[in-house]
Amino acid sequence: MKFLAATFAALAAQRAAAFAPGASVGRRRLSSSSTAVKVASVALSQDELKKMVGYKSVDDYVESGMVVGLGTGSTAYFAVERLGQKLKDGELKDIVAIPTSIRTKEQAEELGIPLVTLDTHSKLDVAIDGADEVDPDLNLVKGGGGALLREKMVEVCADKFIVIVDESKLCEGLGPGFPLPVEITPFCHEHTLRTIAALPSCAGSEAILRMGSSSSNVPDGDEIAVTDNGNYIVDLHFKEPIADAPKMAEELKNTVGVVDHGLFCDMTTAVIIAGSDGISVKEAEAKPALSQDELKKMVGYKAVDDYVESGMVVGLGTGSTAYFAVERLGEKLKSGELKDIVAIPTSIRTKEQAESLGIPLVTLDTHSKLDVAIDGADEVDPDLNLVKGGGGALLREKMVEVCADKFIVIVDESKLCEGLGPGFPLPVEITPFCHEHTLRSIAALPSCAGSEAILRMGSSSSNVPDGDEIAVTDNGNYVVDLHFTEPIADAPKMAEELKNTVGVVDHGLFCDMTTAVIIAGSDGISVKEA
Repeated sequence: MKFLAATFAALAAQRAAAFAPGASVGRRRLSSSSTAVKVASVALSQDELKKMVGYKSVDDYVESGMVVGLGTGSTAYFAVERLGQKLKDGELKDIVAIPTSIRTKEQAEELGIPLVTLDTHSKLDVAIDGADEVDPDLNLVKGGGGALLREKMVEVCADKFIVIVDESKLCEGLGPGFPLPVEITPFCHEHTLRTIAALPSCAGSEAILRMGSSSSNVPDGDEIAVTDNGNYIVDLHFKEPIADAPKMAEELKNTVGVVDHGLFCDMTTAVIIAGSDGISVKEAEAKPALSQDELKKMVGYKAVDDYVESGMVVGLGTGSTAYFAVERLGEKLKSGELKDIVAIPTSIRTKEQAESLGIPLVTLDTHSKLDVAIDGADEVDPDLNLVKGGGGALLREKMVEVCADKFIVIVDESKLCEGLGPGFPLPVEITPFCHEHTLRSIAALPSCAGSEAILRMGSSSSNVPDGDEIAVTDNGNYVVDLHFTEPIADAPKMAEELKNTVGVVDHGLFCDMTTAVIIAGSDGISVKEA
């Protein structure tokens, strides 16, 4: 508020003492967490609006001792200016800052702001920057000034990312109001431009190579614009709002030749907005924690959406996560999005679910080669080795999944571990004949030393005893669960020893089989490939 009063005192007399608490900006939607400062209805210049939000961001969010990310552009300029002022007069101390462009670096050096880089400071307390567009979910388009890569590298590392704009940057949907910049490598740049334009999410856009200065998306020269990183920029011009910004962000980032793009999704902490009615602050609304079933549904659906195509032979896993993959496959067959699919279920209950959804089923007897198999896992180690079989279907799962060209594993992040064993018992399917002898043989294996071998009782689909009878698998066998207190030292070696034990049918170690793991976590979905 100190700066705001000073600013208006310096304006014409009719602007003096213009600030007073008031309602939020009426022209835009603000969340219940928004705050506002109302000013007299006098016309402010664009630079005056930018200065207001730039100064407020430093006054409200920067404290002594912080590592601060400094954005690039005409609005971020004022935040850098304010930080230099407060360091010079001693209001702030022990600040180091990371600039996001050469021109921001030069401005900060002129102001005496101590600078560092991500190489020495990978964690920032706050980053402050402008934006070219802001949608109601606080997703952004940035990069009109050509610094999008460095901006994103810095701002994604900040605990808080504060966006400063005037109200003209607010929009109902990203795209039509400002071209989306995509930074690409110079090598075969025309090929990359065509590849971007052909992406499903970019349909209907016009891809134009930026010419002249990299800091302007309006052509101002005959040479190709070159960024601070030595790359080129393609500007995507949209006539209609982008339907799914996070999806487009993913498609662009996964395109070979693309370095990064100007969609900043799910990064913003707060947006400080200057408008004709004053300053308002819109904060990102906390997202409710997803339930376990919601996480499972996310990865199950993504597995089918990303890896299953018409005409494929698909292996259908067993368990509470694989359930959603089967559900999604049934939906896409029913809607006609997928055709000519046949599937091989890995258990009786998966077979029953698939039949109820009208999924055509076959067996390995007629189809020994699968295009893809999708299943959950009980544990996943850093090498993508798995423990499976908590649901008792390990033999059929392994028989089907070992025949697939691609084996896609779907889990929530709780299933990730540094070493297999302690987090989930390892199931071993054995023949009923002399099962106690086989149990003792397993426990005596060198690789199983220190484990406790327990015969599964009750339902075969649960490794928690829930009955007095020995659990029987779909194959008429028994299951021994091995409980470990320490991580398995050598999973492939243990797999070999178990498989070579007479009386053992198979085991729940799935080593060197995984193509990719789709992981649902609090930060969204990630994919780890072998």
